[in-house]
Amino acid sequence: MMSAVSVNETNDDLFYNIPDFLLSEILKRLPVKELLRCRCVQKSWFNLITAPDFIKLHLKYHHRDAYLLFRSNYRFYHLRYNDEQCKEFVRLKPPASVGFSEYQSCWAQVSNGLICLSERLYVLGYERTVFLWNPLIQKQKPLPPLDLSQFTGGAKPLIHWSALAFGYVPSIHDYLFVRILYCLNTSLRDSLIICVFSLNTNSWKTNLVQFNHLQIDFFDHNESLFLNGIAYWRVKEFYVDPYVMYFDSFNGTIGFIPFPHVTDHHCLRQFDQSLALFLEDSESNVFHMWLLKRGKDDSSWSWENMINVTLPMSLSPRVLGVRNNTQLLLMSKSDQLQHVLYSYDPVNNKLKGFVQSFEHWYTPEELKRYHEKEPLLIKQFLGSLALLDTD
Repeated sequence: MMSAVSVNETNDDLFYNIPDFLLSEILKRLPVKELLRCRCVQKSWFNLITAPDFIKLHLKYHHRDAYLLFRSNYRFYHLRYNDEQCKEFVRLKPPASVGFSEYQSCWAQVSNGLICLSERLYVLGYERTVFLWNPLIQKQKPLPPLDLSQFTGGAKPLIHWSALAFGYVPSIHDYLFVRILYCLNTSLRDSLIICVFSLNTNSWKTNLVQFNHLQIDFFDHNESLFLNGIAYWRVKEFYVDPYVMYFDSFNGTIGFIPFPHVTDHHCLRQFDQSLALFLEDSESNVFHMWLLKRGKDDSSWSWENMINVTLPMSLSPRVLGVRNNTQLLLMSKSDQLQHVLYSYDPVNNKLKGFVQSFEHWYTPEELKRYHEKEPLLIKQFLGSLALLDTD
């Protein structure tokens, strides 16, 4: 039976005394910027909004309200609305405390409102600095140091190459950062060190596994993907056709998946909740899209050819990104007068203009300073409160 409300209780009293479960249902509908302001209403609101359960609730509610993040080789340019106007929402610049200059190339991956940043320095044995960054709440977190002394006998690890991946795992409500290291230390020959950082526990788990693919000479870190707890990389060995290497964070296994066939250019993209491989044929201006399928025994994989698209010669066959989970983003070729972005709907086989020109997005100073105006990558970006509950 509902209790009666006192006639002396004002509307303000009723507003401030809303039960937490009802208040959560109301506040979860607000975007991040407004929620940050709501923390100042009163202490109970602050405690609710910064609670881990509410942060998960808010992320789940807004999981399809994505912006588009346009990125170049050297820095983040713009976070823009994912609509037909593609207007600017906010410009992003890594905070000074991260320590990367705007001219410094860095590895970066995006997942559910967080950007993971790492220095891209190819120096033998150099230990990279890694940060998690939520640009909408302007909060960043350095990952704790990684102790590998148990594998090296106290010697400094001579890191020859590393594979990096970052992503959110919905089934465990956790962000994971994966670093797989191949070291030249005598004690580590023919082995890999697998390192997984969990944001929930703020700690590393490490493991040593045997590894026979020691001739890997190329990792396309820009295209590493982390989907449903599995990290994927496009890799190349000497004198061997490229393939996909994967790491399953649930069982700790590493595996390899050959391409269905090989072309001069190829890239990996997330298509809905699947891994998509795009093979480009620049001579005929065609791209082929294949989706990765996992077998029932979890150890077998296969590729399914979904579409083969012949484009007008004015368009590049390289897929820059995916919007609305299934619409492919393409760009006009560099010899055209203006750089135009197109959105292709593979379900209905429809191609339409998306952004007529993006040169006007930049100030004259930026155009002079940065020579790469074309986006290297376009990713969906969710507004999230992640890191709000961390120190």
